[in-house]
Amino acid sequence: MVLMQRIYLFSPLDTLSVLLPSGDPASRSIIRLLGIYSPAKEVIMAVQEALERLECFGGHVDDNEQSHSSPQDQLILLIGVYASAIPRLKLRRKSASDTLRSLMVELEKAVRTHGDGFSINQGRSVIRHTSSLVQEVSTWIKRVTESTEEQASCNEIMMNVLSVIIETSAHCIQSCAAKRAFAASFPTLVVDKSLTANWEEGEQAIQRAVVSSHSINLHSIERLHGRTSKPPARRMILLAHAFQELQIVDNDLLSKVLPGTMSAFQSSVALDECLALLLNILPNLKNSAISPEIITPLCTILSSVASTHPGPSIRHQCFRILSLLLSHSPPTLRLEALKELTTDPHLPQMRTAAVGLVKEAVLEGLASSSQHIFASRVFIQVFAPILFRTNPQDFFSKNFNPEEMHDSYEASRLIECLSLYYVLLQRDKANKTGIRDRDIIINTEKSFLAPLRMALARWEENHAPNVPMPIISLQISIERVENAIAALDIVKGEKS
Repeated sequence: MVLMQRIYLFSPLDTLSVLLPSGDPASRSIIRLLGIYSPAKEVIMAVQEALERLECFGGHVDDNEQSHSSPQDQLILLIGVYASAIPRLKLRRKSASDTLRSLMVELEKAVRTHGDGFSINQGRSVIRHTSSLVQEVSTWIKRVTESTEEQASCNEIMMNVLSVIIETSAHCIQSCAAKRAFAASFPTLVVDKSLTANWEEGEQAIQRAVVSSHSINLHSIERLHGRTSKPPARRMILLAHAFQELQIVDNDLLSKVLPGTMSAFQSSVALDECLALLLNILPNLKNSAISPEIITPLCTILSSVASTHPGPSIRHQCFRILSLLLSHSPPTLRLEALKELTTDPHLPQMRTAAVGLVKEAVLEGLASSSQHIFASRVFIQVFAPILFRTNPQDFFSKNFNPEEMHDSYEASRLIECLSLYYVLLQRDKANKTGIRDRDIIINTEKSFLAPLRMALARWEENHAPNVPMPIISLQISIERVENAIAALDIVKGEKS
C-alpha cells in the first residue's frame, strides 16, 4: 500500500522521460507500476510524449551508455503501459474511437520507425504485448460505449494497430508455417525436416494475436478485410495461423486471398504464411476447377519464385504448389501453361522442372476413364517439338568441360525428357497419345536420339576416363528408351 501511494505521487510526465531510457530492471518495474496506479490521463499523455521522442530518436543509442534501453525495448514497455492505462481512462468530450485513433496513430508511427530493428525475441514480444493491449482495450470499448457503430470503429482501429505490428514483426515470427503445412500435405516429399530453433515461440506469439482478434469481433475470412477490398499481406498472416477456424475452403476463399498472396510474393512480407495458406487450401479443393483469373497470375509468380528464390525449401514448396494449382486447372489452360513453362527462355530451371509437371499431367490423363487432352494426340502435337529437341538447337554440337556439364540446365532437362519418353512408351499401352506410332518413333530417333548418341560418344571420349555424371545419366536414360522401343512389335515390323 505504501508503495502504491508513493507511485501515485510520482508525476508520470517527469518519471517516464527519466526512467524509460534506462535498461535497469528496477526502472522498468516502476514504469509498469505507473501504468497500473498513476492517473490514467497523465500516464497516457506521458506515453504519447515518449512515443513522439522515440519517433524522432532514430533508433540509435550511445555506444558509451551500455545501460540504455534500445528504442525497441522502450516501445514494447510503452505498449504494456498503454494496456494498463487505457482501460482506466474515462471519456470526457471525445468519443472512444476519436480517443483511440489519436493514441494509436503515434504508436503506429513509432512502430514503423523502429520495427526493422526488432530482434527475433523483441518482435515476438511486441506481438504478445500488442495482443494484450487489444484484449484490454476491447473490454474497455464495451464498457464505455453501447453504440455498435462506435464499437465497430474502435475495433477497426485496434485491428489496424495489430496488423501494423504483425507486418513490422513478420520477420521475427519464424514459425515455419509453410514447412509444417508442406509436411502435412506431402509427408513423403519432405527433404529438409529441420525447423527453425524455437519456432514454437513464434507460433505461440502469433496465436496470441489470433485470440486477441477474436476479442474485437474479427473472425476467419473477416481478417482479410478492413475497409479495403484488397487485403494487405499483413492480414494474411493472421488468416494463415487461424486456418483451422475456416468452415469452408473453396474457390471463393482462394480468390479472396489472391491479392494478399500476390503482394506477399512481390514484397517477401508474409511469404511463409502465404505459402502455408496455399498449401492448406489447394489440397482441400478436391476436384473443383480453379478459374483462369486465379491460375494465370499465380502460375506466373510461382514459377518465378520456384526458379530463382535463394531458399531451397521455398523453391520446393512453390514447385509443389504450382503442381497442385495446375492439377485444378481446366485441361486446355493447363496445356497452355505447361507449354509456356517448358519453353520459357528466362527460366531455364523451370524448363527442366516443368517436364516433371508434364509427366504428372500425362499420367493423370492416361489413368482417366474419360477423354483427356493429355491422353490424346494433341499432346504429341504440342510437346514433341518442345521436349524431344534440344534447347538451344546446337547443344549437341558443343563441347563442355566437366564443370559446364555439371552446371548445364539442358543436360538435366534432356534427362527429364528421356524419362518422360520412357514412361510414355511403357504406360500408354492403348497409344492414346500416338507415342507408339511408327512415324513418331522414327522421327524421334532421327531428330533426337541419334544426334544424342553421337554427342554422348564424343563427350565420353573427350572426358575419358573421368566421365561427368550428367553424361553417364544420359547414357543410362537413352538405353532405357532403346530397350522400351525394342520391345514394341511395331518397331520390329519396321526393321523386317
